[in-house]
Amino acid sequence: MDGLSKIDTALEEIFTRHLSAISSYITPENASILWQDIAMRYNEPQRAYHSLQHIQQLFGQFDQVKNNLHEPHIIALALLYDDI
Repeated sequence: MDGLSKIDTALEEIFTRHLSAISSYITPENASILWQDIAMRYNEPQRAYHSLQHIQQLFGQFDQVKNNLHEPHIIALALLYDDI
């Protein structure tokens, strides 16, 4: 598994966890479909900066403050969808 694949897998797990936390109606299959759309967009060739690596960096910062947030799951999803 290459570095990008590891990032993709780790971010998919983060996405699924936060999405599932705000809705019990989300199935693993639906979460996977939604994640594939996000990953496809962040992997577009014209993206020099707003890529999966950038999102991974944001989550490094998010992890430092998430315990101080009132709605961390919503903030996490906003980070994932911000540059879509």
